[in-house]
Amino acid sequence: MRAQGVTRQEIARLFRITPDRVTMIEQEAATEKAQAERRAQLQAEMRLADDLDKVWPVVNLVDALHLLTVARARLLTHFDQQHKTEMSLREFMDLVISEHADAADAFSRTPLLRVRGIGKYGFHSVAAELAETDLGPGCNAEWQRRLAVLRREWRIPSWPPNPRHREG
Repeated sequence: MRAQGVTRQEIARLFRITPDRVTMIEQEAATEKAQAERRAQLQAEMRLADDLDKVWPVVNLVDALHLLTVARARLLTHFDQQHKTEMSLREFMDLVISEHADAADAFSRTPLLRVRGIGKYGFHSVAAELAETDLGPGCNAEWQRRLAVLRREWRIPSWPPNPRHREG
């Protein structure tokens, strides 16, 4: 409505909110748009590279995925505490579903679940976004293979839905 020339005061009256709240909504929408554009650019770069071993800034790996807000924050905090500023997509996938699991420890397959504050919804958010994001044919195939191994080992009939689709 603002783009069509409707004033903040008119919008505020129409929706029975304050003009300041209209401004806040505009700012949130602009932030979401900028994040979506950045995410699309990062995904395009990763898809073009299609290289599991190329090193990326961790903030770019995290921002390329449309994660739950809490999962994004917890991952960035975790990497900051580990003094990890760069990693490959393979290393990131290993954090979510490890290739080197201990048969005696069922959760060694999923180190991400040990990251403080991630929880099952954060884990599902990261796993689902890796599955839904086109990172290139080779990277996509590697992620699908890891998901299949985890589903088979944990006897999961179907992968849980992406928690982001429940937000908002």
